[in-house]
Amino acid sequence: GHVSGLMKRRASNHRLGRRLGRRIRLRRKELRLTQRGLARGANLSSQRQAWTIEHGLTGVTIKTAQRIAHALGWSLSQLFDGL
Repeated sequence: GHVSGLMKRRASNHRLGRRLGRRIRLRRKELRLTQRGLARGANLSSQRQAWTIEHGLTGVTIKTAQRIAHALGWSLSQLFDGL
């Protein structure tokens, strides 16, 4: 029913968050950026926020995703490519 649908959606969001986080981390390292550098470039609140996003522990709004993509030299669609 409704509850299992919600749990499935949460689980798939969590998986997406982890895949997105891994993609961000790989691109950041490719660019030789630190988490602090990414946080600064994407106007995140802190290096800790970058860490939680990279580990898929927190979701991102479209606005935040756009700032992260820009900081990584990507468009928003490039950020989500293959996810």
